[in-house]
Amino acid sequence: MLNPDQLSLFEDSTKDDEPSNEPSASTEVEEYVVHRRKKAKGVRQANLDALPQVDKIYKLKGKNCLCDTCGEELMIIGKHLVYREVKCKPMELYCENSYAQTGKYQHCENLQNGNDMLVQAATPHPFAVHSYFSASIMAEIIYNKFVLTLPLHRQAQNWPALIPLSSKAMADQVIKNAEAFEPLYKLLHKALEQEDIVHLDETPLRC
Repeated sequence: MLNPDQLSLFEDSTKDDEPSNEPSASTEVEEYVVHRRKKAKGVRQANLDALPQVDKIYKLKGKNCLCDTCGEELMIIGKHLVYREVKCKPMELYCENSYAQTGKYQHCENLQNGNDMLVQAATPHPFAVHSYFSASIMAEIIYNKFVLTLPLHRQAQNWPALIPLSSKAMADQVIKNAEAFEPLYKLLHKALEQEDIVHLDETPLRC
């Protein structure tokens, strides 16, 4: 014998769907004002200072050490901090401070303004200006993403608190690097198309 309640799942209407004689209440809309927080100043510098520091000095070499006017060798008077970026080693993070060595010609002056003749060593351009990303950091992110298949949001949880890398920031950097290497990719793809035989490893992977 069937229980009458067993057929209630197939009913087209329920008690809640029945029309009500009570007047409907008007819906009130609340407005919220969102105040964007100002970006704290000095946070990146404080985080970099908390890491072990490694100084890398680019020295003046060759013709830059000799005055074009009198041929005198310049005297090293100091160094100038050009940029700072976080370097990454497996299971090790440190902050590399890149200084440019500055030299001064003792017996020569600038003919235009009469100031001292100062020469500064050349330094390579940083990977990403005013950012936590460096070449080694991006290599680690790309390796984890495309080799270890580790999603960016999970990678963001693995970085230390001193290096706050969000999944969105990492995704933006991955896209920028892909666009920068697109000419190299097209060149390799063109060379691959010229081959008579292309070998592929089609090992099945159970998912």
